Amino acid sequence: MKPSLTHPAILAEGQTKSAPHDQNGDRRDGTDWLLEPSLAEPAAPPPPVKILLVDDQEPNLRLLQAVLADLGQPLVCARSGEEALRRLLEEEFALVLLDVAMPGLDGIEVARRLREQAAAHLTPVIFITGHAGDTDFVVRGYEAGGVDYLIKPVRPEVLRAKVKVFLQLARARQHLKREIIERRRAEAALQELNAGLEQRVAVRTADLRAANQALGEARLASLNVMQEAIDARQLVEQTNAALRESEERVTALLDSAAEGFLGLDASGGCTFINRSALRLLGYERPEELLGRQLHPLIHHHRPDGTEYPAEQCKVLRSIQHEIGCHEDGELFWRKDGSCFPVEYWSYPVQRAGRTAGTVVTFVDIAERKRGEERLRASLREKETLLREVHHRVKNNLQVISSLVSLQADGLADAGLQALFQEVCHRVRSMALVHEKLYQSVDLARVNFGDYARELMDYLVRSHGTAARVTWRIEADPVPLDIEKATPCGLILNELATNALKHAFRGRDRGEIAVELRHGSDGEVRLRLADDGVGLPPGLDWRRAGSLGLRLVQLLAGQLNGKVETGVGPGTEFRVSFPAEKNQTE
Repeated sequence: MKPSLTHPAILAEGQTKSAPHDQNGDRRDGTDWLLEPSLAEPAAPPPPVKILLVDDQEPNLRLLQAVLADLGQPLVCARSGEEALRRLLEEEFALVLLDVAMPGLDGIEVARRLREQAAAHLTPVIFITGHAGDTDFVVRGYEAGGVDYLIKPVRPEVLRAKVKVFLQLARARQHLKREIIERRRAEAALQELNAGLEQRVAVRTADLRAANQALGEARLASLNVMQEAIDARQLVEQTNAALRESEERVTALLDSAAEGFLGLDASGGCTFINRSALRLLGYERPEELLGRQLHPLIHHHRPDGTEYPAEQCKVLRSIQHEIGCHEDGELFWRKDGSCFPVEYWSYPVQRAGRTAGTVVTFVDIAERKRGEERLRASLREKETLLREVHHRVKNNLQVISSLVSLQADGLADAGLQALFQEVCHRVRSMALVHEKLYQSVDLARVNFGDYARELMDYLVRSHGTAARVTWRIEADPVPLDIEKATPCGLILNELATNALKHAFRGRDRGEIAVELRHGSDGEVRLRLADDGVGLPPGLDWRRAGSLGLRLVQLLAGQLNGKVETGVGPGTEFRVSFPAEKNQTE
């Protein structure tokens, strides 16, 4: 179980002494006895600072191990939520890197159950997830007890930076715990010394009363008692000096940290501040902040410029609700009135069964924010370039289509002209994909429902059948990337072209129906049906010599899909394929 930071310089005034014990040796303040080792034995060396990596995918675990290997800390792997929960109850970890999407117990459920366990409920959890921009997930993650989350793919430098912060905090807690144990041992030695001194004084007093007749012996006994008292006083002074040295070592440890450390009492008053915090906040001496309310000094306005009421301050609310919090992007204000963005963590400190205050750790993230803005600007430039690429590809394909059409107009053979026109339609169907991409907000996917409507309108008009062939389309908003949209568009082009050319021969009117559905199983289903003459009896369309039908089969294979035909009247083709790439591709 990860101990709380209870250094006397961080807690409120009057809470630096250890709690008394009853006759059975149990602590009267209800503190866990397992945190206080036997005072008669030397303190054991602190356990190693371990990190638990949880992911059901072995490659992900190996990747995390490779990124964190140079930190030099033991890395323990768990391949399921159940195994992670068991290890957390059996061992102590400084940090848990927890994947969210796992079979069985997912990451959110593991974190929630972990917070219900007294032995490990303070272990910090960082979620690793692919749910980018999912606000609901972020809220559920923090409600389950997570302190941070990272989006896959994880940047190694960001992961190492965050892990280093928690490793430093874990080491600080270990050092603080050992210093507290040493202090308790010294206090116990002092109590034993005082008890022995009282007993010896009583014995010497009795000796003096019994030796009143022998003045010489009485003087000698008195001198002996005085010498022992002097020795006892010197021992007390040495013990107090050792305690002061212990406190100074803990303070020096916190002062050496790169992060700012602030100790607050239950009312929000400052009880401790390390050197890094003074430097970041622009103060020179701790006395400028000690004993003062910190919220109106360093946390009084939000990034949007509005006032930040104290009753809404997340640091103060973490004290009131006795639960830790983590924030990224709020502002801290310096002494000179300037401000800087911070990432901070607030950890309430328990003392004698109640919250005595909190420890706030914070870092300046101004440089990180500037880097993020540079990345966003670079992304906007790349989006502009990608739109221009799609636009130029569309224009080039239209030029090719126009050239083929001009070449067809110069042919005397009507059959060759028809073949060239089919090539134009195919090129146009591919150009329409790029046209939709550069018009779309999402440059990676096409709304295939809108695409299908435009393609059908173009094909009906280009075949000159708009007056006698009606068409209707029922389409879900199915998003497809370019690798799926292009072959699917060509399939729709071939099926619709076949229907317009052959289905309504000898008829004045006809109808073509197109349906596009996104099934709950993740498959896309495309259906094209006409009320025409239908396929010739006994025709095996899969072995037909038609280039269009062969293309339909080849393109369906590229989509890892299948093609089926329906039973008349008319002709019906059904194409189904997975919307996303297979994991084995």
